[in-house]
Amino acid sequence: MRFLEKDLEDIIHSTSNRQLEDRGLIIKGFKLRQVRIGNYGVADLITIQKFANLMKNQEGKENSYCNGHRIKVTIFELKKDQITSKTLSQALRYFKGVSEYINSVVVDKYELLDYDIDLVLIGSRIESDMYYAGDFFDNLTIYKYEYNLNGLYFKKLNNYSLVENGFKL
Repeated sequence: MRFLEKDLEDIIHSTSNRQLEDRGLIIKGFKLRQVRIGNYGVADLITIQKFANLMKNQEGKENSYCNGHRIKVTIFELKKDQITSKTLSQALRYFKGVSEYINSVVVDKYELLDYDIDLVLIGSRIESDMYYAGDFFDNLTIYKYEYNLNGLYFKKLNNYSLVENGFKL
């Protein structure tokens, strides 16, 4: 049986966030799949989290709700095989489209006070130069997945460095 990108998407979308976390993939929020982002393209998966805003009293303690909302949008770009710089470019294009939509439509219509957009790239292999991308983008997370007889497992890649580093003068 061949494992397809659609299979990866199906599993992530239909599995509970808690079960995914048990397998190494952290997902929070409501999941949407195959989301058209205007002319920017179609994102494999997007999650949306909505947060209530709390006002702080004079002592600095959060104690009452204020009007408006905060959201966090996470864009997932899935690859059956290798994550490359092209994968990152694709995700950045979706980031731009989501950001423009939020700024032009959502902010006023839904009394949005603040928002964050994160990117998650998931693939079975990683192009060597992409191991460093997560160190340069605070809102980028890269996962490598493994699919075997025991199911699907994810490993978050971060703080990658070479064995020998530094300068030789």
